[in-house]
Amino acid sequence: MKRYLTIILQVFLLPLMLHGQDSPNSSSTVEFRVTRLDPLDGRPPEFRTNGGNASKGFEVPLTYIAGPFKTTLRKGGFLDLWRGEGKQPEISVRIKPSEQKDLLLVFVPREDGFAILKIPTPRDRLKGGDRLIVNATRTELAIRLGNTAAIHILPSKSEILKKPPGKKIVSLPVLVSYKSGNKWKLASSENWPFNPRFRKILFAYMDPKSRQLTFHAVRETTRPQKKK
Repeated sequence: MKRYLTIILQVFLLPLMLHGQDSPNSSSTVEFRVTRLDPLDGRPPEFRTNGGNASKGFEVPLTYIAGPFKTTLRKGGFLDLWRGEGKQPEISVRIKPSEQKDLLLVFVPREDGFAILKIPTPRDRLKGGDRLIVNATRTELAIRLGNTAAIHILPSKSEILKKPPGKKIVSLPVLVSYKSGNKWKLASSENWPFNPRFRKILFAYMDPKSRQLTFHAVRETTRPQKKK
């Protein structure tokens, strides 16, 4: 299973979507949220930052998104993260000016600690009822909502499955397929609920035990949250 986590990390060697334009006049702070992609369901790690509320630290959950947290960046735009009593940061992440707000950090375990995936999630693009689907498999995915055209997601990429029109909570059929060689195979056919009060992020990966396409989902409210 540890080797499988390495495969997941290899899929993300290419950058994720939702890129923004960098501004030359950026601040020296970052506001971020955290969650974890961990098929082994290991113990939640705790980190502290290099500034702001560094003494409080934060825990990285598996089933939900924690934050937002706000802290200063080191010179060069680096976010430094410590664990325990170490004098040197365990993780240093380069934060672009376009990533200093609405940033989700996804922690993925590896043998020597954690790798971090950066996913910008601006609320004007990922809205209530929407799903951001991240493809952590090695093959192309196709997801079709009702009678609409399917969205196609290449490996290491992500796309937004937009909610249906209206403000009501609805449940609609969704077909999920993946490409095997030159053929498409149906992975699942089920109803997905769409609630305008929440937006979701789904990580798609192949379960090494069942050899089935699996989704790990986390959600967060569209209501403004208090900064920590």
